[in-house]
Amino acid sequence: MEDLIQRYNDAWASRDPDAIVALHTEDTTFRYHTGLEAATGKAAVRQAFTDLFARLPDLGLEPVSLRTGSDFWVAEWRMTGTAAASGAKVEVDLVDVITVKGGLVASKDSYVDAVSLQAQLGGETRPRNGIAKVDMMHLEVNIIAVSDVERSKQFYERLGWRLDLDVAPAGDVRIVQFTPPGSACSVTFGKGITPAAPGSAVAELTVSDIKAAHDNLVSRGIDASEMWHGRAPFPPEARLSGPDPEHTSYESFFSFNDPDGNTWLVQEVTTRLPGRV
Repeated sequence: MEDLIQRYNDAWASRDPDAIVALHTEDTTFRYHTGLEAATGKAAVRQAFTDLFARLPDLGLEPVSLRTGSDFWVAEWRMTGTAAASGAKVEVDLVDVITVKGGLVASKDSYVDAVSLQAQLGGETRPRNGIAKVDMMHLEVNIIAVSDVERSKQFYERLGWRLDLDVAPAGDVRIVQFTPPGSACSVTFGKGITPAAPGSAVAELTVSDIKAAHDNLVSRGIDASEMWHGRAPFPPEARLSGPDPEHTSYESFFSFNDPDGNTWLVQEVTTRLPGRV
């Protein structure tokens, strides 16, 4: 593992996409957690790295910490560079979670302080909703508590959600992350990551077709509730049976629970209110 880490770090220091990707598996994945789609396969990952070096030609990585396991390592960095487009100087925190298979890198998940990065890169200062980039915040991860990690992992796989991460950076810590289809926000659970009680979480998903979403989950063996409609999902006594007859946006719901009782509300949104993305 130490030899692979050193060779991988040397390849990044050389800023050579070919040298980096040579240390990846054929079915490798790279996820840069700033809202971008994951790159899968050597060609796509190489292109992602090439694009990164094009944006930051002098990209540098100053080591902060390193934790290793039998088939992974977690590296914290201080990333520096100069934006090719604007000349802006960049200095942000970065965490890499890297898994290994057959002596090669199987996946690389990079977590960066996206708000700080956007502010340093500059560019457009007023997006269409009137919020300055420096004020923008993106909900990235929702952490829930579970009692049995493997059971929960099987449940979220059955939902058809994408498995992003399953690592154990320490003996008493395990981190599992899933992302619903089309979502920019993920859900994380595991061991040693939250003091909350299993089953205490309530979160909400939005869909454009409540019936299709309900049918899809039922077909996967999920015990989804009946659909209901009304001005809000609470209180239960105010719920009207079935989806809203006119499919009015924000007014149709159903729910389901994971094995611990964490509740997922599902709401139909066909047209968003002004100013909402």
